[in-house]
Amino acid sequence: MKDTVHGFRQVDQATDPQYYFQFLDELSMLRSVQECRDLMLEMLGIRPGHQLLDIGCGVGDEVRAMARLAGATGKAVGLDNSQAMIAEATRRSEGSGLSVEFLVGNAEHLEFASESFDGCRSERTFMYLDAGRALDEMIRVTKPGGSLVVFDLDHDGISIDSSQPALTRRLAQFLSDNHRNGIVGRHLMRLFKERGLTDLTFKPHSLICPFSFFSRLYSRILIKAQQAGAITPTESTEWFSEMVEADKRGVFLMVVPGFIVSGRKPWSS
Repeated sequence: MKDTVHGFRQVDQATDPQYYFQFLDELSMLRSVQECRDLMLEMLGIRPGHQLLDIGCGVGDEVRAMARLAGATGKAVGLDNSQAMIAEATRRSEGSGLSVEFLVGNAEHLEFASESFDGCRSERTFMYLDAGRALDEMIRVTKPGGSLVVFDLDHDGISIDSSQPALTRRLAQFLSDNHRNGIVGRHLMRLFKERGLTDLTFKPHSLICPFSFFSRLYSRILIKAQQAGAITPTESTEWFSEMVEADKRGVFLMVVPGFIVSGRKPWSS
């Protein structure tokens, strides 16, 4: 049985790490993801010479994007808990001429000196973490006056057009509960405020997902939901068949809500 996205917590134990690389590549091609990343880069306010950090960097797309903006005198560092991801990110950056570095690490216990970076970002990673602790660490390693930007999802709010809304809600809830923090997106603004970050910006941003992405995400979730007794095999088959038919008719719809929050580390505590 193929591993799925929820194995992002343990990619290095997966039988096929390429699956995860392909998943991220497909996600990166979504227009709504590209728009989200553009907004995050804008909020970071990157200037030449900046030192930057990406928490949960995956295959390194946004590390390279930040490095281009920081220029020859700047640097972008990507951190991920997966050795396989870091190796792939490093491979993809070879010959780019960009000042980038990729490291395996723990987002809740960063091995960087305090006040090392002018800006830090994290995208769809807090759902797997102790969000408060991860944000505390991001703040610690950010210089006074530096920017922090986090985007994450609220899986409880997933919208899928279906003739079976009760079953659809049940499956969305199961997917949400399959994460450590499936609704962390809605907590981000509070977490930023509680820590005294200034110049806060809050932007709701939803991901619009095609059927190919839905199928990759839900094929395993349906099996897990059956194993957990959340749905029956018949419910699973009928519901997924409806989604297949909706895609054939060109009316499939899946939207995952999320939130981008940015702030600045105060100059003095």
